Amino acid sequence: MELNFDFDDPKPNQEHAEAEVVEITPFDQFDLTRVEKEDSFLTIKQKIGEMESKAVDLKVTDDSTFKTAMEMLVQLRSLEKMADDFKKNHSLFKKIAQFKNGFDRLIRENIKNTTHKISEILSPKIGFYQKTQAEIQRRKAQKEAEESAIKAKEEAELLAKQQREREEADRQAAIDLQARLNLEADDAGVERVSVPIPEVSNEPIIPIIPETTVVTQKSDKIIIDSGSAKIEAVWVCKIIDTIAIPRQYCMPDQKLLDRAVESGIREIPGCLIEESFDPKIRLSKKRIDKELDFKF
Repeated sequence: MELNFDFDDPKPNQEHAEAEVVEITPFDQFDLTRVEKEDSFLTIKQKIGEMESKAVDLKVTDDSTFKTAMEMLVQLRSLEKMADDFKKNHSLFKKIAQFKNGFDRLIRENIKNTTHKISEILSPKIGFYQKTQAEIQRRKAQKEAEESAIKAKEEAELLAKQQREREEADRQAAIDLQARLNLEADDAGVERVSVPIPEVSNEPIIPIIPETTVVTQKSDKIIIDSGSAKIEAVWVCKIIDTIAIPRQYCMPDQKLLDRAVESGIREIPGCLIEESFDPKIRLSKKRIDKELDFKF
């Protein structure tokens, strides 16, 4: 099936009107250089600059300077919050966000929801066909392996039979030689000579069976003008009984370890438990400093 996705239909004979040259366009209102010059934004930048200079010079050596540093962390978080509020409440950003959300919804409701639905219809059909093809290939490979094993066994049995026949012939020859030498020694009145009598081996010859490999059906790449598609088979493991899973396939659970440490445990084999001093910043929703009157 060949689909035509060329939606362009140029008309060479169409008369093009001369473009109107304008000095101001609707997009000029979204100039970020104008936003950067607004008082609220400049005030936040000024405060951040002052705090940066203060942070560089500050030395935390006592309770007073420690308190100052912690207060500055809170103030920094507050400045970030004010910057975010400045963006969210800005009339231009609201227009952009509203348009973006609407555009996303337009694509999602009219295109992606339908394409996903179609994909959900096609994917099981493709997967089922590919699975059956892979199973056929595996059964063919299994049959070839079984035939090879039978052939190797027959060859081993034949070799074992031939070896036994040779060993039996050698043994019988040695027995006959021993009997003849015994007669000669007895007739001559001398001591008999012992001839080594070989044993017949009863150990079976182990057949050499070719190794078999798991066959995974691979699909050819489907190429069209707009792209390509192919099936990449992946073996997936789904847990159906967590208790039955061998220990070597289990992994440490960080959440369980964290909870154990929180409960007071200080020694766990394979773990290093140590203290970490990290400041936790939380802004107050009730106290909002609109005038940014920060004191360092």
